[in-house]
Amino acid sequence: MLTRKMLVHGLPALWTERLVLRSLRQSDYSTLAELFSDPQVIRYVNRGSQPTPIRARRLLNQIRSSSAKLDSLHYGICWRGKEQVIGITSFQHWNDQNGTAQIGYILNRSC
Repeated sequence: MLTRKMLVHGLPALWTERLVLRSLRQSDYSTLAELFSDPQVIRYVNRGSQPTPIRARRLLNQIRSSSAKLDSLHYGICWRGKEQVIGITSFQHWNDQNGTAQIGYILNRSC
């Protein structure tokens, strides 16, 4: 079981035959801002009446803030062997005691 205490030194990378889940990097945020600016990609995320650019900024700020406090975890999703992020997956509403979390994802529309 993954606990917050284990993550003090960072997220472990995870991989499959085709994908890598890795820690987000500062250099990923421009790609994520672009991704979050697509209304189709974020239509089910933080629903509200705010324009897409404001929602995108809000999402990026939430990711930075919650990741820093380990309130939630965010992995960048990449094709194996490539560095560019094609999406994110997150573990939210994390409960160490019960060993539960809510998992979400956002992917580039082309993926």
